[in-house]
Amino acid sequence: MKEALYRFLIWCSGTDPDVIENAPRSEQIKHATFGMLVCIPSVLGLVSMSYAISTLVNRPSFYLSLGILWAGIIFIVDRFLVSTFRKSGNIWNDVRSVAFITRIVFASFIGVVVAHPLVLLYFNDRILEQLQDEKRGNIQEIKDKYQRLKDPFQSATLATTNSIATEYGLLNCLKQLLTYEQAGIEKELPCGASSGKAGHAFRAQELENQISSQEAKIRTLENNSSTEKLTNDAKETNLDGLMARELNDTLNYSQDYLSREIALGNLAKEHPGPVNSVKWFLIIFFIFVDILPVLWKGTTKKGPYDDSISLIEFESDTTFRVRRNLLEAEVIATHDFSIGSGREIFRDSAELKQKTRSDQDSIRTIFESESYFINKMTKEHLRFGKWRKKRIKRIAKISDEMIRNNEMILLDQITESFYASSQKAHDQHTNGNRNTNENEFHQENIDEEPIVNGEPAPVAEP
Repeated sequence: MKEALYRFLIWCSGTDPDVIENAPRSEQIKHATFGMLVCIPSVLGLVSMSYAISTLVNRPSFYLSLGILWAGIIFIVDRFLVSTFRKSGNIWNDVRSVAFITRIVFASFIGVVVAHPLVLLYFNDRILEQLQDEKRGNIQEIKDKYQRLKDPFQSATLATTNSIATEYGLLNCLKQLLTYEQAGIEKELPCGASSGKAGHAFRAQELENQISSQEAKIRTLENNSSTEKLTNDAKETNLDGLMARELNDTLNYSQDYLSREIALGNLAKEHPGPVNSVKWFLIIFFIFVDILPVLWKGTTKKGPYDDSISLIEFESDTTFRVRRNLLEAEVIATHDFSIGSGREIFRDSAELKQKTRSDQDSIRTIFESESYFINKMTKEHLRFGKWRKKRIKRIAKISDEMIRNNEMILLDQITESFYASSQKAHDQHTNGNRNTNENEFHQENIDEEPIVNGEPAPVAEP
């Protein structure tokens, strides 16, 4: 179990297991710790993203899946940032390098993304209380708003009702006064006074007329009040419907990520000191946790593992350079310089010689071949000289002394090979011309008959 955990942490750190096996135990522990530091931001990312998505979708399988996906992305990025950073022998040069700074900046961005949902999670209870307070305040504000809209209708209805009640009071007063008048009792009421004379028909008739007029007025007011009440009730019912919809929207008030962010901002306005202090402390802390793998990788001393990796990469790079240069030399020797040119010249010269066997054509062919060969070889030597000068300038710019010496040795070998090939091509061409002349001369001697004393020499019988 312990060995499996160690190998897992080594894999998490991006360390080569074959190389670290030959390193000291302290170096193995250091790289296993790098693996643990890479895993920590991934775990925080899992919690952070799961919480953030849970504020939008209340499905555990969904937000946990996205949390695991986000944790995997953070793990891959952090593992790459740590494993691809190569240390030099100077820590100060490491922390000033572009590779280190870009990794720190990128890790900081990831830290911010991971940290903010965790800050909301830390203030979760207080944020929910803030959202509930805001909800209650919104509900009361909606009720007050619609109550202000209904106040004019209710006031008009109340005024009409009061007016009708006043008129009924006057009607009752007149009826009571009529009773006193008919009884011959002298009485003074708010609506008038009786005569106190029994059988005073004129005063009684006057009171009866006032009662009839008052009853008609009351009926008119009641009819108008009934119509107005129906209109006002319809308006109030409409306002009640609008208020109910707004209240329903408020009761279903979203508590998603943005709402919690706004609630945290409002909470910070109410209590700026403690809220902002805790908020920024948590953000900086989580950013520091995320950049910790790269930070420690860059600020720790270069160890045996780093030396081994540097040596392996140097050997690989040197081998590649040597193979590439040898390939260039072979291409140059085969195609661009004297070997290929000499062979082509030799082949062209041979083909040119085979076209004719006459003495005059042979002399002209040899002359043309020699001229062509000399011109071609001169051009090839000039081309090689220019190429060699450029190559020397490129080698002089190499900072590593060992690589520079290897390049110069390889260039000397290419130069030696070029001149040797040039000489070989020249010898082949010269020998070819000499053999051709000797063969032609021998053939001519065979074809001619020998002359002895002006007569053809006798041919000896076999």
